[in-house]
Amino acid sequence: MEIGDTACRHAPKWLKFAAESEYTMCKKKEPLDCGTRRCLSTAHPLEEREGKFRIETVGKDKRNPDLTNRLLKVWEASVRASHHFLTETDIERLAPQAENALREIETLRVVKDNSLPVGFMGVQERKIEMLFLHPDYFRKGLGKELVQRAFEELDVEFVDVNEQNPDAIRFYRRMGFNVFKRNECDSEGNPFPILEMKRQSTGPENKAGLAPGTR
Repeated sequence: MEIGDTACRHAPKWLKFAAESEYTMCKKKEPLDCGTRRCLSTAHPLEEREGKFRIETVGKDKRNPDLTNRLLKVWEASVRASHHFLTETDIERLAPQAENALREIETLRVVKDNSLPVGFMGVQERKIEMLFLHPDYFRKGLGKELVQRAFEELDVEFVDVNEQNPDAIRFYRRMGFNVFKRNECDSEGNPFPILEMKRQSTGPENKAGLAPGTR
């Protein structure tokens, strides 16, 4: 099974799309109670905005079975909440590949609420290969924080997004990515179109939503 050109060859492209709808972030200016969770201000770094949230880099030697199982549950919940084109059979079939990706991805950043893992991002060769948050933590600014850190600390430039996940497409466009290529099927030949996106500083998109030169 051909997974991609990077060293991370353990998950099809359509397994790796960001699952958060960050473009509708809470707009409260102060960290007031918003249901059962506090809203996040965008004025300060993550640690200052909300002391209980933190982002950790986890090396391969620290990715023990307990952590991997917890992150896999986050992945499953996130996919069910956002990847509506997938069936339960699809999710069950992909779970072992997601587990392997969590173990083998080059750089793994884990978001924790106190000590509870609630999201993660995987980066390989300047490309976001995975970004998933538990649905309870959607729209809290955490996905944006992860991507910003990927820009600043990992020089990330690329991400692949499924065309059937419009929330993720809007999120990445807001983060400065443009589509430069569309693939009709995923890497396994399934009819899930893939949009390859690249970080852009300037450059308008055309009416189809594709950057100039898109094939």
